[in-house]
Amino acid sequence: MQIIPLQTLPAQSFITILEEQNVEIALYQRYDRLYADVTLDETPIATGCICLNNTPIIQHTSDFSGVLAFVDTLGDEPPQWEGIGGDSPRWVLVYLTAAEAVENGIVV
Repeated sequence: MQIIPLQTLPAQSFITILEEQNVEIALYQRYDRLYADVTLDETPIATGCICLNNTPIIQHTSDFSGVLAFVDTLGDEPPQWEGIGGDSPRWVLVYLTAAEAVENGIVV
């Protein structure tokens, strides 16, 4: 499992490498929900995805290897921007292999 560091901002975009995959992630808060856009090698593979606890952000693609999901460290609530980032965030964005996702109770 790889924890992806975030900033405590209502909107952010960054590029990271996940298991040799070039991934751009944009996170943004709209009303009471956090959303994500994910691009793989400059090709959008998920846009406008609602971020939920222990639920893969990318639902329907065979191009992306692994699972991106938020994990609530204090309960079972959907992530909010005020609780991501910093030294001890409530919600962490993680990248897991499919096997790690099953082990951690994230439905693939």
